[in-house]
Amino acid sequence: MKGLKGDIEIATDSSFSFKHWFGGTFQMAKEKHVNDAFNLRADFIRLNNQIQFSLFGKPHARDVIIGKHEVMFERGYIDAYNGLDFIGENQIQKNVSEIKKLQDSLTAHGKLLITVVAADKAYFYPNDFPDSLSKQKQGHRNYEIFINEFEKQKINYINYNKWLLDLRLKSKYPLYPRHGIHWSLYAGSLVLDSLDKFIEHQLHVDIPNVVVPSIEVKNEQQTDRDLLDGLNIFYGFSRDKYAYPYLYFEKDSDKTKPTAMVLGDSFFWTLQNYYFFSSFSHGQFWYYNNEVYSFDFKEPKHKSDLDLRKEINSHQIIILFARVSNLHCIGWGFVEEANEIFAHHSPK
Repeated sequence: MKGLKGDIEIATDSSFSFKHWFGGTFQMAKEKHVNDAFNLRADFIRLNNQIQFSLFGKPHARDVIIGKHEVMFERGYIDAYNGLDFIGENQIQKNVSEIKKLQDSLTAHGKLLITVVAADKAYFYPNDFPDSLSKQKQGHRNYEIFINEFEKQKINYINYNKWLLDLRLKSKYPLYPRHGIHWSLYAGSLVLDSLDKFIEHQLHVDIPNVVVPSIEVKNEQQTDRDLLDGLNIFYGFSRDKYAYPYLYFEKDSDKTKPTAMVLGDSFFWTLQNYYFFSSFSHGQFWYYNNEVYSFDFKEPKHKSDLDLRKEINSHQIIILFARVSNLHCIGWGFVEEANEIFAHHSPK
């Protein structure tokens, strides 16, 4: 709906037919569409949400929790931090073994697999959980066991959760916003530069690097306030200021531009929107191993429209990219599918 953010849809208009008319479905669909398309509906929804929030402190947004000091969370992040989604050490060892198997297979075929752990808001603001959720810790967490197994099994990985946590006290600008669920756009620019340099080091090549000529500090924008926007209210929160880099990639014909394929969650969108694939001759983002985005496509494709064996063969770099609370499902089936390909034949 225009003017509203989040999981809100307008019912599509219905086309008349005698079958739908006498069946009663035309009238119901038409009534819902007229109600949803009412010009002032967005204002009334905001007014209702504002009343519920101001009087009862109740946010009208799915899974959104407001903690202390205006820090906003999604419930799954807190549950993962508290260990409520722990899948067990044996399962984690098995999952990492699958990644190791794929890593070795890709290496044997001259390809590079990188496993990336994105930052997680719960680790940046654990003292700001609501009191009712801060006492739920249940022992082991997937995160620590995964990192331990990555080390044991020699997985080629980058832990940006730890990297940014270590950096936050030294950083001139905030790395995680209070009103957004993803890392700040500024932190995303740091990760973009770091990942490019990591790839250069791994492949011993010189790829186009990120150049940041200027940074503007202004009121929170875009994903730095995506949870707040999703509340669809008029007021109630302060407006924080964050850093917004202007950046571009070097243009040098002598630079090496490999191909890259990313299997990731929503945290990769920050890099995608910063034109991560500008460093590459060809790139694809497999969003949750489902929708596939590429500058070569006019619109996203579904994975079923592509030949996975062919796509693996055409990319030199494969990146598994997941936030901490998504580690238990990193790859979203891709690792197992790719291993199945290698088990029966070369990807070529």
